[in-house]
Amino acid sequence: MWVRVNPGKSLTKDIHATVLPALSGICLPKVRSPQQVQAVDGLLGQAEARCGMPPGSIKLLALVESAAGVLAAQAIAQEPRVVRLGLGELDLCAELGIEPSEDEHELIGVRTQVVLASAAAGLDPPVAPLATDVRDLEALRHSTEALRRIGFGARWAIHPAQVPVINRVFTPSQEAVEAARRLIDRFEAALATGRGVLLDDGGRMIDEAVVRSARRTLSQAAAAEATRAKG
Repeated sequence: MWVRVNPGKSLTKDIHATVLPALSGICLPKVRSPQQVQAVDGLLGQAEARCGMPPGSIKLLALVESAAGVLAAQAIAQEPRVVRLGLGELDLCAELGIEPSEDEHELIGVRTQVVLASAAAGLDPPVAPLATDVRDLEALRHSTEALRRIGFGARWAIHPAQVPVINRVFTPSQEAVEAARRLIDRFEAALATGRGVLLDDGGRMIDEAVVRSARRTLSQAAAAEATRAKG
């Protein structure tokens, strides 16, 4: 269970009200600097001690929504409690004066920075920005697929109707899972014979980098299956 707290004057009250043994983590909005995360770390430590929880039990999803936050994303991602970054673009676009077109290509640079910061810190792929149009689910699918292709691993939803679309995009298909398994099996069989590079059925090279992507596909499928089992 994760809870989004409110920044500002109510932050301390929110943290002490929500930190309980059942809580996995909090989503911290409007993160601008690693120092802000460090201050929250202190508050969480106090709340954990009050509840008899081990230090560091509560994780952080840091949501960057400003120019300062995007530029500090790499340092924010390195903070020990942070397990994932998220990107919010409504405030960011207002601050930067960006008016996104239909394909939102104006935001590719900002989005890539958050993906790079996450990967460099060894975090899970970041959570993509929300879509405000809750009726156009086809547009949601299209934009979510584009975000997945540039490295995001999830997306915020603001309406229940958006959840199935987002889940479908970020859950590998059965065909993709089977192809990933075949590729890994083929690679491991080649390694057993002393070969580290080989070709697939289509004549394309397979090496450790390609296999790493296949392993990620299987990991994503396993996580999706675990979530369905809990539900």
